[in-house]
Amino acid sequence: MADRNDLIRKLAQAVRAHTGDDDGIVLPDYWDESVWQRLLAGAELLELSNGQVLLERKASGEDLYFLVDGALEISYPRSASDSVTLRTIRPVAVVGEMSFFDHRLRSANVWACRNALAFRLPRAVFEDFRKTEPILAGDLLLALGRIVAVRLRRAIAGPIEDHKSTSFGGGY
Repeated sequence: MADRNDLIRKLAQAVRAHTGDDDGIVLPDYWDESVWQRLLAGAELLELSNGQVLLERKASGEDLYFLVDGALEISYPRSASDSVTLRTIRPVAVVGEMSFFDHRLRSANVWACRNALAFRLPRAVFEDFRKTEPILAGDLLLALGRIVAVRLRRAIAGPIEDHKSTSFGGGY
C-alpha cells in the first residue's frame, strides 16, 4: 500500500494547484499538508481494485471520499441489467457529498474503473474536526457546496441547452 503521508502530501499539493475550472476541491491557501493531516487523521485509506464498488445506489452511508489516485466511474442504473455512465472522475476529486449533506441514501453507483486510492472520511470524524477546527470545517463545507453546485449545473446544462430554441427564452 502507498504511504499515507505521501498521499496526503499529494492531495494537499493537488488541491493547492487546482484552478477552480471544474468540480475539483478549491480551498484557501492556508489549507496546507498539516491541515489535511488533521482532517484525515481518523480517515481510512482504501485501496480499490479495478471494478471494485465504492458506493452503491440506495445504500446508506454519510462518509465522504477523497480520490487521490486512480479513477472512479459514476453511473446510474436505468434497469436491473443496464446503467448509464454519468462520468469518470480522476484525482483530486470528492464523492459521497450528497449523502454527506442530506443524510439520505446514495444516489448513484461508484466503482474503480482502474486501481484507485481514496480516503474515507466518516461523518463522525468530520464532526469532531468541526468542533476543534470550526473555521477549517467551514472552508471545507463551502468547497463541498461549490462542488455540488458545479455538478448540478453540469447535470442541468443539457436540458437548458435543449430549451434555448423553445419559447421559454433560453434558460432557467
